[in-house]
Amino acid sequence: MELAELQNLIRHTSADDFVQSKILTKDCPYFKEEQLEHVRKNISDATKQDEIYVVGSAKLGFGLHEKTKRDGTILPAFRAFDAESDIDIAFASSELFDVVWHEVSNFAFSQTRFPTRINKLGDYLVYGWLRPDHFPRDTRLLNFDRWNDKIRALGRDNTLGRRKISGALYRNVEFITKYQARGINTCKKLLELA
Repeated sequence: MELAELQNLIRHTSADDFVQSKILTKDCPYFKEEQLEHVRKNISDATKQDEIYVVGSAKLGFGLHEKTKRDGTILPAFRAFDAESDIDIAFASSELFDVVWHEVSNFAFSQTRFPTRINKLGDYLVYGWLRPDHFPRDTRLLNFDRWNDKIRALGRDNTLGRRKISGALYRNVEFITKYQARGINTCKKLLELA
């Protein structure tokens, strides 16, 4: 899909319809079904995943939002998927989500300070997802670490092109849909201003 076509779809499709028809589908130009099945197989002993979706630029061919890299470089919105792009995968599993949430909660209760602020983890938790890069680094959480270690190891896998794989754990597909729709609505507003 060309950028102009994507932007036109975003402008003229409701965010929920866009998510259902373009994001939560099997087809993915930059990550094949065999690769997704490889992900499923490799994490199956770490978790019982209910649903797995490729999202982000690997799904649509373009990164929709401006992104600041760790070195401070700002990547523009609507940049094309390229050799430097990572693969974002959304995992929906109420079972694993609840187990990991309890692990984090137990860790927080063990801290002397209350409430415990763990990076921005709570900021994402209210949206129904657990973002691995905001987990506490000074402890090991058995179930989370088992899952996250498997995700990180996939980035070294030749089957997946040795690309960085970023995983996000959602409680269920409804939260993936809401988060993705929120992002599409943000894009709509940016396109209206342009």
